[in-house]
Amino acid sequence: MNINKEKYIYDDLKEFYNKNKSQLYTYQDLELSGKNEYEISIKKSYQLKEYEKNRISNELIEIIINVSKEYKQIKKLINYINANPVILYYDNYIKLLKNYLKYNDELKKNFDKFIINLVTKSSCEEIVKLGIISSCLCSTDNLKEILEVFTIHNEYIFYVIKCLTYLGENDKIFEICKNSYGYGKIFSVMNLSCVNKEMRNWLLEKGSTNNVEISELVEYCLLGGNLLKYFKENEYDKERFENVIMHFTELIYNYDIDEIEDGIDICLNIINFIEDKFGGIYSLYSIVLISDSIENSIFLDSNINDKTIKQRYNNMLSRCKDIYIKKEWHEVIKKEFDNVDIEGSILISCAQKTKYKIKKMEFKRLFNRNYKSPIIYRYAVTYGSPSIKKFLFYEGINKLNIYDLLTGPDNIKLENVPYDKIEQVCFFIIINYLKYEEFTDIYKDINLHALRSPIVETRYEAISNLNIIKELLDENDIDFIKELIDDEVVKEIKRSLIVLLPKNKEKIIRYIDITSQLRIKPHVKDIYLNTIQISETNYVDMSEVSNKLFEEELVYLKRESTNVYDENAILVTTNEGYVLGYIPKSDNFILRNLMDNNKYIYGYIKSINDDYTNIRIDLYLSYEDVLEEITDTLTLLSNNYNSYLQ
Repeated sequence: MNINKEKYIYDDLKEFYNKNKSQLYTYQDLELSGKNEYEISIKKSYQLKEYEKNRISNELIEIIINVSKEYKQIKKLINYINANPVILYYDNYIKLLKNYLKYNDELKKNFDKFIINLVTKSSCEEIVKLGIISSCLCSTDNLKEILEVFTIHNEYIFYVIKCLTYLGENDKIFEICKNSYGYGKIFSVMNLSCVNKEMRNWLLEKGSTNNVEISELVEYCLLGGNLLKYFKENEYDKERFENVIMHFTELIYNYDIDEIEDGIDICLNIINFIEDKFGGIYSLYSIVLISDSIENSIFLDSNINDKTIKQRYNNMLSRCKDIYIKKEWHEVIKKEFDNVDIEGSILISCAQKTKYKIKKMEFKRLFNRNYKSPIIYRYAVTYGSPSIKKFLFYEGINKLNIYDLLTGPDNIKLENVPYDKIEQVCFFIIINYLKYEEFTDIYKDINLHALRSPIVETRYEAISNLNIIKELLDENDIDFIKELIDDEVVKEIKRSLIVLLPKNKEKIIRYIDITSQLRIKPHVKDIYLNTIQISETNYVDMSEVSNKLFEEELVYLKRESTNVYDENAILVTTNEGYVLGYIPKSDNFILRNLMDNNKYIYGYIKSINDDYTNIRIDLYLSYEDVLEEITDTLTLLSNNYNSYLQ
């Protein structure tokens, strides 16, 4: 009975299956179909507790028993399974269902027919999935033919695989492996038992070829398979070798040699083959990655005491270099710029190692294929010709659509940028390497826009760039910066933005000589006196110290006895002698007496507000004068007084 009056899912798939033997259902999104099953069953993104799984399974089986007796109640089953998808508890469900069938003759009587109806006579996806997973307990003659139809759609293949695993149909699972793609391939590969050489070889050679979760498959196939045994047992030509090496590069990109079982021996086999028979782009890329991995291991494990391992590493590194410096690789690289299946990062890495100079037209093709790849941007700014750099900056700004990127200030660091926002890294590279003399037409505007980047480092670089052309900022630019100062969430950047504002000519810029004060060295016996707020900072041009003055920084005090307004005046300065203001009159009388009697006083900055008008400092009485008195006394007693000091 078809409750929804729609075409049965089984009939739709069977019609396609009969017309297109061994072809996957084309009306599915191979990047999405089966993803929910993958996330829950393999990534464990959402898990019920065991008691919840058992409770839901029991409730579901009770509903199945009732519906099998009175099919009119099918809506209740549909509602229940839609609310509680079987993927969340399928193992518990099958175990309990098996026991129910063993002791419940009434359920067993109509079970096969009822379950096959769920599989073949429904337009509800979750009902069909329930039927497929339940069919492993059926004894229907044509069950395998029915399941075969569902192997063309990744929404159902997980349940087919689980059913076949339960039935011990490993050969059938292998056939599905060879025909599947997307999440369906992940399910079939991860449930395949490689019981013979054909299966083991296929797993290593083709098991990782996929469009989703490639790293997951590579790890499973290559780390789970015996790659060293494969190299030793098989005779292979360049094409077959290149196919395995393509998957190996994905593995060694994510793992160091010493993290891979038999990693050194596997790499030696690869080096031996490529030395003897050369190879294609993935052969070259594998040598590049092996070389990088060895260099990384040597750098990180610089204290390795095992001379044998060191010698092997150095020998492999030398052999890798002898391979990749061969000029023949330049032709291999050159041929691959039109190959859309080759990632730009692979060609860039190979070009850098072999010193192949990428031409502008080649770079254009790479860039247009993947304009969101940071490695392409870094290559252009580091190794690219002036014309490549120019192309990158103009096209990068155009293609990245910076107005979508610049969503406003946030506190996101480059190291924390998620992969789906990787273009933010590309934009940072543009701002970081942009030079005014090369891009005078866009320099100011693009840096002003970059102040709205959510990435902290991008905003810092933009401010640094704008400081170079501060005199070119007009009134509109200043108004824009003032708005950003209000919106800025990072205190240090807010201060840096204030530096961009025009200097107030009425404010004071004053440096004084503090040579004698600089000899003060903080000592454990220094005595804390008080915390005060520096006065008269509103008269000082703080742009001189903006982004240079920070909390916990040392400041110095110097008497200004010639001050006509206050004979007790005490100046507060930076370590460069820049005057920040005065000790307030209410606090300077006692401090003046101490300083006039040869006592040293200094301070640490406790807090600074955004525009530097409110600076609070902790004052300390230095122990320096005591040390000087001791030194003077000892000088009278001995010419070698330093020997008395501990």
